[in-house]
Amino acid sequence: MTGNFFFADIKEKIFKSLMYFSLLSVAYIFLISLFQRSNIVTGYPSYMLIIIIYMIVFFLLKVQASKIKVGTIGEVSFVIILLSIAFLLRIFYYIFTKPLPVSDFLFYHNYAEKISKGNYLPLDKTCVIFPHRFGFPLFLGFVYFLFGPFVSTGSLFNIFISTMNIVLVYILAKMIYNPNVARVSAVLYALWPSQIMYSSTIASERLFMTLFLTAIILFMKCIEEDSKRSVLLAIICGICVALAQFIRPIAQMLLIVFLIAGIVLSHKRALKGFVKKFVFVFVFFLITMEVLGITTKDLTGITLRSSMGYNLMVGTNYYSHGMYNNEDALILSKYNYDFDKVHKESAKTAIERIRSHPLRFLNLVEEKTRIMWGDELYAISWSFEQSSNTRLLKIPFMKNMLIVVLQIYYLAILFFVFCGLSISRENKKSIVPAMVFSIHVIAYAFLEVQSRYHYPAIVCLIPIAAFGLRNLKILTSPRYLVK
Repeated sequence: MTGNFFFADIKEKIFKSLMYFSLLSVAYIFLISLFQRSNIVTGYPSYMLIIIIYMIVFFLLKVQASKIKVGTIGEVSFVIILLSIAFLLRIFYYIFTKPLPVSDFLFYHNYAEKISKGNYLPLDKTCVIFPHRFGFPLFLGFVYFLFGPFVSTGSLFNIFISTMNIVLVYILAKMIYNPNVARVSAVLYALWPSQIMYSSTIASERLFMTLFLTAIILFMKCIEEDSKRSVLLAIICGICVALAQFIRPIAQMLLIVFLIAGIVLSHKRALKGFVKKFVFVFVFFLITMEVLGITTKDLTGITLRSSMGYNLMVGTNYYSHGMYNNEDALILSKYNYDFDKVHKESAKTAIERIRSHPLRFLNLVEEKTRIMWGDELYAISWSFEQSSNTRLLKIPFMKNMLIVVLQIYYLAILFFVFCGLSISRENKKSIVPAMVFSIHVIAYAFLEVQSRYHYPAIVCLIPIAAFGLRNLKILTSPRYLVK
């Protein structure tokens, strides 16, 4: 009995520590976004945005958001209707703007076009240093092979994937909470302005999130079941994590999430069964990565491996605020695109920067937080501003209005996430999205940042935001406020 109580106590401490860290992090990010970033990006004072958010909350309370009668619509009908609306919104935006690929997105398009014609050789030398740049173009190249190597093909493929991800968000929220919260989650994601806009770009995040969310769902389903089917789910889960890692080398964080979350969610008597399932996830992750490595080597001549040395160096550059810069990029040619040397020397530079100026690095972390988590301007810079509709770009009001809408929606999501975390302390399953978010917060305190890099973490928090939105009445009740 003593052992059972000790095990339960350890699990409870782990769970509460992670939830409180997530709660404090969201509060910190919300305040930075509201008071340090919003005025800069929108041109409006923070108090105006506070008033708007207050009006949104007041409106939702008045109409009793938790009792919206979407429950009268069947589950399948609801999903089909929402997918149709989401798809039309994304298609309408695409037709209206038709954004052209630039930077990494242009690289993906050009490489995928080359692959669709049977040429897998690296598009440039950066593939040697960052082998994952082959991952998304390989999938996209297959799509181009089937439907034609056009920019429109890539955009429409991502629009389709973005729409289908709504189903995954719905399933995840349903598993963590209940069908009502799942419906709100799906609506929040479907109507998310930045995602409507960003889905038109040839970015790797759409497909990455499909695999990332699928892996999480399979893991949660796996630990709930005791049948032989759970082993199959664990195997597919490991494969999905590897495929996601092949596209963006941050997916391996899920192995840490699964290990800790599995311990917290498992009873002591079921712990042995969980360990067995986790071993299957881990082993098939390694097997799939090995297969992908052999395939990549055979097709491109590049060794599939990953290292964060270079990203760490960029993330500790005080003058570029932890963002990509030409100065740090010179190290690639300096060491003649040698993978080991580039990442090893980059890591040394990064460590020296932190060690030499620790206080300056701590200030840099706050600067990077503003850039990484402060706004959703990536949807403007990567999509709207790259529009092939030149007449649209000549209308300043349109861009300014979109920026305000993006920022208010984002702030509202952060607010509802905070509300959801505040009352999710009894729901152990919420540790999974909370951990994904927490690892992002910690990792990007050190690594290179861009605004769009927060997208996977916020998507995982959508179910918690929906839970907070559904329970606004609880949060504002005098009985809760007195606690």
